[in-house]
Amino acid sequence: MYGEVLTSERLPLTLFGWGPGEHDRHLFQCMRNTGIQRVTVCVFGDGQVYCNYVYQTIQDDLGQVKVDFFSIA
Repeated sequence: MYGEVLTSERLPLTLFGWGPGEHDRHLFQCMRNTGIQRVTVCVFGDGQVYCNYVYQTIQDDLGQVKVDFFSIA
């Protein structure tokens, strides 16, 4: 079931409550060729180092997409 959802075409992607651990990266890899052009990531209490890591993980797994961050703190 999740394979169908993850591989469906989409342009934006918003992430809440996600930590880019190795165990979750396969999800991005499933979405790599779905047309995602922009990813928005919610961050809570983490600094620039975390954002840099998330940005690079997204680029590595999804390809060259625009990445924005917003904070709820």
